[in-house]
Amino acid sequence: MEEALKMDIVKKGTPNGKKVAVIGSGPAGLTVAAELLKKGCEVEIFEKEAKLGGYLRYGIPEYRLPDHIVDVEIERIIKLGLKVHKNVQVGKDITLKELASKHDVVVIATGLSEGKMLPMFKDNPFVETAVSFLKRAKENKGKILVEDNVLVIGGGDVAMDVCTTLKLLGAPNVTDVVYEEFFEFRASKKELEGAQQMGVTIMDGYVPTEVEKNTVTFKHRRIPGSVKITADKIILAVGQAADVEGLGITIVKGEADIVGYQLEDKKIWVGGDISHNPEKTVVGSVRNGKELAYYISKFLGVK
Repeated sequence: MEEALKMDIVKKGTPNGKKVAVIGSGPAGLTVAAELLKKGCEVEIFEKEAKLGGYLRYGIPEYRLPDHIVDVEIERIIKLGLKVHKNVQVGKDITLKELASKHDVVVIATGLSEGKMLPMFKDNPFVETAVSFLKRAKENKGKILVEDNVLVIGGGDVAMDVCTTLKLLGAPNVTDVVYEEFFEFRASKKELEGAQQMGVTIMDGYVPTEVEKNTVTFKHRRIPGSVKITADKIILAVGQAADVEGLGITIVKGEADIVGYQLEDKKIWVGGDISHNPEKTVVGSVRNGKELAYYISKFLGVK
């Protein structure tokens, strides 16, 4: 993870008079900012949260990526001359049109910052998304109360992060119910085995069919019958969604509905997980940010 964050920052380039605004400070946003600063652009970053880092800061548990490592990488970029605007949500506190009028290029790199909620669980007080839980745990340095019996639904690496974090925070009983069977698992073998070694119970091949308060009924994909699980807390790790309200973007299947990186207004570019980035990882986002910076440089006519 630490290696993925190294952005080959050397020094700021000779000023070229070009101004760039970056919306979002996750791995893609930080990378494109760093690359364009190195080329002499004036770059401002707009982040809706109180701290920079995006998914690096709020989505990856402390045991996998400590905050101080994120801080070091961000400080390296700030020293290149990055201007930072925190607690600013573009589309609400300032319009995209206003940003575009003051910059030669605007980059939307907001990432997939919202957790998906299955309709049957909507407005259920016992239910929280994985994104919300991991952010809450990271913001509070792990000093949060966890329930005795927690049900996690989902089978990717994020679900494993949730399960492992729950165990590290002292949850006695954590059960992860997964749609995929073991041979189909999306989570890496390392993360899955790590969660199991910590005492997480994995139930593979099950689909939620009904929920009543904190009791969920599941049916197996192949085996007849059903099973009911009652939990003090239910955490959904069933995917993430983009928050692009007020940014003039339509999201289709998790990505901006555009061809390439630019909107109809060619000053506005889209990068990171909401662009056509096939690798939804930190490494993939860093690579995407570098590629995006390359094309923006050509667009601006800077070297």
